[in-house]
Amino acid sequence: MTKDKVLALDIGGTNTRLGLVGRGGAIEGFRRLRSSEWNQDRPLERLGDLMEDYLKQEAPGGVLAISMGFPGAVDKTCRTLVNVPTIPELDGAPVADVLEERFKTPVFIDNDVVMLYFQAAQELNMPQSEVTLCFFIGTGLGNLIVLDGKVHVGAQGIAAELGHIPVYGKDGLCGCGNRGCAELYCAGHGMVSLRNRHYPGEDPDLLFTLHVNEAPVQEYLDLLAQVMATEMIILDPDTVLMGGGIVAMPDFPFEMLRAKVSGRLRGRDTGEKIRWFRATDAQRAGVAGAGLYAFNRLGGAK
Repeated sequence: MTKDKVLALDIGGTNTRLGLVGRGGAIEGFRRLRSSEWNQDRPLERLGDLMEDYLKQEAPGGVLAISMGFPGAVDKTCRTLVNVPTIPELDGAPVADVLEERFKTPVFIDNDVVMLYFQAAQELNMPQSEVTLCFFIGTGLGNLIVLDGKVHVGAQGIAAELGHIPVYGKDGLCGCGNRGCAELYCAGHGMVSLRNRHYPGEDPDLLFTLHVNEAPVQEYLDLLAQVMATEMIILDPDTVLMGGGIVAMPDFPFEMLRAKVSGRLRGRDTGEKIRWFRATDAQRAGVAGAGLYAFNRLGGAK
């Protein structure tokens, strides 16, 4: 019986993950595939085909809803994608309306970091009556501002796009159309560039294990800390949540990065007063979170 479950998708620039999620966040039928399998040509149509094939195999009786996290900006109504740097063909696409018409099922969309927050908040029992900043470092730099348990979306629905603040002295062209965006240099894009330039041919999973104290990696961490500290100085958070594929890499220097951020904040002990959380299960968290998000939107979250 799947009518009490949600088809949940975590759509990343590199991988797409999907599964059936129950009310408590448990996942069935989990799958992962390369996003390049569907996002190169007619991406919305091909994504719909992928979902249709999955439902025929895993949920022929249908699902309660469909919920999707995208690596980009979503409009305030959470119906249309504003800008998806890794899949620019989806910019302006009314994804929720198109897929609801196709599947005759409620469709919810939001930024992927929102979904990751929903999962982490439940798993880690995070406080809901505070200022929480979320930093998810994956292919891009995902960011979220949560005020007393409510996501701050801004006037146009595109608040907290920290990955797209301009970095002084940088001019690389970003998928968002601007130049010098932070996520080109201190997220997955920057990590790939760093490895290719300084450690070609090495296993990327060994980058931190072998080279964490070397200048290229230290510079990478310093820029990431600078970007994070900028937002933290402005908003003075009670809580910080970190996650994403880069943070989940072997021997990622979490405490070193935390120290680098804290050293840039106002007040010597400010960083020590902040409660830091580290998200777990990077492979499945976005799927579970998208399911929990849907139940919340349906009014049935517990």
